[in-house]
Amino acid sequence: VSYLFWLAFLGSIGKTAGSWIIYAVTIKAEEFVLSRFGGFLGVDRDQIDELSAKLNKGWKDYVILTVLRALPFMPSSVLSVVCGLVKIKSKIFLITTFLGNLLRNLIFLYIGFEGKAAYESLINGLDSAESIAKVVILVLLAGGIGWVYLNRGKKKKSS
Repeated sequence: VSYLFWLAFLGSIGKTAGSWIIYAVTIKAEEFVLSRFGGFLGVDRDQIDELSAKLNKGWKDYVILTVLRALPFMPSSVLSVVCGLVKIKSKIFLITTFLGNLLRNLIFLYIGFEGKAAYESLINGLDSAESIAKVVILVLLAGGIGWVYLNRGKKKKSS
């Protein structure tokens, strides 16, 4: 099971590197993104600056961003773009991205590991069920043959 941690660790390094690229590009292209998509998204420069001023101030940013990254249904690329637009500090971004992805990867790997164990248990159970089914079929066949054998004379007598 310890290999699950190392798989999650390596996966988190890769996802952090990919997220960093999106984050860095968004920071460089912030004005372009806001001018092109700001109206579509319903945000403007003042709202972004206001949100930026509220962030980058303490441990709550770490907790919130780590939890958001760990949620399986939260798209990582969107979160990276938002972090770039509101100019989350690079240190906060990297730490929370790595830890959040590590948690997410551990969750997925654990579910997969347990799913594999449940599948193996089911397959082994099916082997047992198959053996039981064979015995039941043999008993039913033997009973059917015996019933036919015992009733063969009765049908001839009643005819």
